[in-house]
Amino acid sequence: MPVVNQDAILVAPDLGLYAVLDGMGGHPAGDVASRTAAAVMAEYMRMRARSRRRWPRQVLDQAIRAASEMLYWEGQRNEHLREMGTTVVACLVVDPTHVVIAHVGDSRAYLLRAGKLAQLTRDHSLVQERVDRGELTPRSARRSRKRHTITRSVGHRTVRPDVRERRLRAGDRLLLCSDGLHGYTPARLIRRVLEGDGSAEELAQALVDLALSRPAPDNVSAVVIAVGGAAPRARRSRPAAAASRARR
Repeated sequence: MPVVNQDAILVAPDLGLYAVLDGMGGHPAGDVASRTAAAVMAEYMRMRARSRRRWPRQVLDQAIRAASEMLYWEGQRNEHLREMGTTVVACLVVDPTHVVIAHVGDSRAYLLRAGKLAQLTRDHSLVQERVDRGELTPRSARRSRKRHTITRSVGHRTVRPDVRERRLRAGDRLLLCSDGLHGYTPARLIRRVLEGDGSAEELAQALVDLALSRPAPDNVSAVVIAVGGAAPRARRSRPAAAASRARR
């Protein structure tokens, strides 16, 4: 039986829009959800080409909300798609040093600056809620069996993305990724790859290859945006991700 890649990536330089989406495992049509949400977000941005520079934060927020509502109604029309959903982490590049980042679920954004890797997003997950309440340490959360149980996803009639703006500097590297990368690859190894030489495309591919070399059962997707370097590029996990899954 073929392995379905439930991840999707969105790379639209003409819109300044980049995203990683991870269809929810164990739910119907996770691959349909991630691809459909990506298409809706891109179309929404095209329809609001003038607005996205004046109100980038609001437009990115509304693009994700529009995708969520579309998935909900598609599920109402087709019982085979009911309850489909996806995570998303998206970046809207307003200008070379100004970005807006939004996310729903546990796909993440990281920033590498001056050798330090910082997580920019906070997971919408059960274990993150317990960490916030002081019931779990971050180390315990990483080992929890429920670490992939998310509390917010794209696919409901209404959804609330977390949205933030960020100013970038020359030399910064921004990473968008699914939990197939951050959930199984230590942050120190992700940082080491991002610090390396090469184009943004090559760095993204190196991250995917690193994740696939580890005994992780998930698909892997990464988008890298390099400030002052090569144009933003991306790589999604190839069907070879099935080999990682088969080794479990």
